[in-house]
Amino acid sequence: MVNVKDKKKLDTKIVESRKLYCEGGTIDSGHPRVYLVISENDQSVSCPYCGQVFTLHKKFH
Repeated sequence: MVNVKDKKKLDTKIVESRKLYCEGGTIDSGHPRVYLVISENDQSVSCPYCGQVFTLHKKFH
């Protein structure tokens, strides 16, 4: 879903929960809300629409 040519460099967002959602940021550059889960085996997950990376805060590993 992510077009590498069109994707802007996004900063990694640090989160405190394994369950989260992404809406793509702003109203003009957003996308449908997508719910994401960081699995027990991983420390991060990326949005399939915009490529935003969410990383679990160290104290929640």
